Amino acid sequence: MYDQANSASPLTEQTGGRFKVSAIANRSFFVSAVNGTCESPKTEVKVSVGLSPLSIANSFTPNGDGHNDYWKISNIESYPAAVVQVFNRNGQKLFESKGYSTPFNGTYNGKALPVGTYYYTINLDKNCSLLSGSLTILR
Repeated sequence: MYDQANSASPLTEQTGGRFKVSAIANRSFFVSAVNGTCESPKTEVKVSVGLSPLSIANSFTPNGDGHNDYWKISNIESYPAAVVQVFNRNGQKLFESKGYSTPFNGTYNGKALPVGTYYYTINLDKNCSLLSGSLTILR
């Protein structure tokens, strides 16, 4: 892997073609394959730095059947400092998790919450606006 297309010395070399890089802004690297003394032309690899998009389910069915029993927030693992909170319509906090290591299962104090609409906030802790919306529990 090279810093520039015309670089003579590689930044790093890896067998298998997998590189781990640290980037704080969008940029390009250049990679080539080497077989003995033969090297392929360098190919540009663009690295984009940005927020991973979340996919937040708006309902789930915590009925113990093994399907959709937890509130799914896809890509939340990209935000290990995120704080996820769930409230009832009166504003009572029913759930809170930092990093969402334990997903919301539709219970409060060990008891199943009734079917209905609840509200959530997600603070990604990345100088982003607070995310919020509604969440429906179906059984």
